[in-house]
Amino acid sequence: LPLRGGGAEDSVKLYVGNLHYTVTEGDIIKIFSKFGSVVDCNFLWHQSGPYRGKPRGFCFVHMESQCEAQKAIDALHDRSLRGRKIAVDFAHRRNGVGETEESTAGQRTSGIPNEEESIDRTVKVLRMTLGAFERRSSAGSVRQARVEQGSEEASGSPMATPKPPASADSATHPRPAPTHADGDDR
Repeated sequence: LPLRGGGAEDSVKLYVGNLHYTVTEGDIIKIFSKFGSVVDCNFLWHQSGPYRGKPRGFCFVHMESQCEAQKAIDALHDRSLRGRKIAVDFAHRRNGVGETEESTAGQRTSGIPNEEESIDRTVKVLRMTLGAFERRSSAGSVRQARVEQGSEEASGSPMATPKPPASADSATHPRPAPTHADGDDR
């Protein structure tokens, strides 16, 4: 799909996170185009290391207007895409001093970031990420507990080592002691 609209400098930049590794730039453009004109899409890839050439799990989408961007956020934030709840929000840019400033700078006159909003968004993203890890971890714990429960039931005790079952025949008819070939018990 072609990108439309004016230059990226006049657009509203959105952050899209928690993307599945199979999501492509084309998928993102197609999805966001339903809510307005996509001016640009910056899909990020690992540049080095063992994941070189693989997607980083987030991208930036530039929408033509604030209204279109808000529609996309309202419709897509916390929605499932290929099994993952994606995060969609207004992006922040670095101002060179380590502080962040919203890309929609017209909303602020001082240029000083609203720390409370920034912290709230950071906490929200961290909670989403933690929730995803907890869901994965609890699914793994349930599987592990089932495996452990099965081995405990087999042994009768979590600390006991399993013993082979004794046959009923050996309990009532003990085997005679072995003798040597010449018949001598020595």
